[in-house]
Amino acid sequence: MTPELVYVSTYKNPKANDHDCKIEAVLLAKTVMDLDSKVPRVEVRFFHQNALSRYKKISISAGDVKAFASGSMSEDQLLASLALTEEETKDANARATSYLQENQYVRKKKEVSSRIDKDIIIISAGLDPTLDDDFLKLEALRLAQKGFEAVPDVKIAEITFYDASADLTNRTIRLNRDEQKTLSEGLASLLKDKELKSEQATKLSPEAFDVTSYKAKDGKLKAEREALLNRLKGLKEAGVGYSKDINRDLVEIENALDSLDESQLRDKINKLSDFIGKYEENLKRAKEFKAAGGKDQAAKAGKTDSGSAGTASSGAASAPAVIDNAGVILKDPEGYVNYLKGKLKGGENHPNFYNKILPSIIDTLKKAGRGQEALKFEQQMNDLKARNAGQ
Repeated sequence: MTPELVYVSTYKNPKANDHDCKIEAVLLAKTVMDLDSKVPRVEVRFFHQNALSRYKKISISAGDVKAFASGSMSEDQLLASLALTEEETKDANARATSYLQENQYVRKKKEVSSRIDKDIIIISAGLDPTLDDDFLKLEALRLAQKGFEAVPDVKIAEITFYDASADLTNRTIRLNRDEQKTLSEGLASLLKDKELKSEQATKLSPEAFDVTSYKAKDGKLKAEREALLNRLKGLKEAGVGYSKDINRDLVEIENALDSLDESQLRDKINKLSDFIGKYEENLKRAKEFKAAGGKDQAAKAGKTDSGSAGTASSGAASAPAVIDNAGVILKDPEGYVNYLKGKLKGGENHPNFYNKILPSIIDTLKKAGRGQEALKFEQQMNDLKARNAGQ
């Protein structure tokens, strides 16, 4: 953050195109500027999840946001004026941090940062309390190796695992290039005779299930099972998140082909089909909602929170969904809820849905004197909070 610019970094959704990134960037910029009206410009960087040194960036000025919010600039005009460019990190510190972040392997993924001080790369990472010293040393060895690969000029790697618990006991180790090379080669030599066997799993695991690559097994009701898979692929391609229970139920069906008769399998397939259908209905309503957000819908959106007229400029098809959305909420609250639900990975079970989106919908309805209509959303919010408590 500088006086002239606020940087916002996020991961790029693999399914998102440039148009989607621009809309998300506008939303992020508006959020930042709502928090501090003095921010003149926001630069949003969308990092590739599998290559953290590469990102797409877009710069949005306060003037852009104000012009769009006032209706003097349409959505099409705004998005056309925004340039989305792809770049790769050139700075040695940033490149090292990116490389280290991608190459952790002993621990669960933890945030890793680094800086270079003369011929030393100083690496900082979160401490995983479940690992003993031996495993921490292995992780340090790996981080040192990757640090040396990322920055060939440094001679020493200093790795500190920072403790976030009440104990605040950080763990630090130093390795020079020769030590790292000797230890890595020694470890490889010790392990070379240890066979890592490949074994064919007897059952499909929900944790390993990938709807994009899985093919239905041969056997009973294969066509019906393939149809379920294709519907799930369609939801995923549309960017719709869905409950992990769906994958679990589908895996259960695939694993039960030999143990259940056809009528039992059909019953399970039909139940899962109905479950998937709810998400498809949400997607359908979201598409209808977006389609209804053209000139006429925007013009009819009514008053905003501040009482000013809703924007009705040419091309502002989904402008209310991006910025000034009170009018659209009041026009079709359920449609708007389903639209936002479809944008979240995990759908209604995403914490932002029941902690942020639903409270905003409820508040808007109550301010408009529609408290009775808000009750069903309050019930939905409370049910979701109870269901997801402790997760």
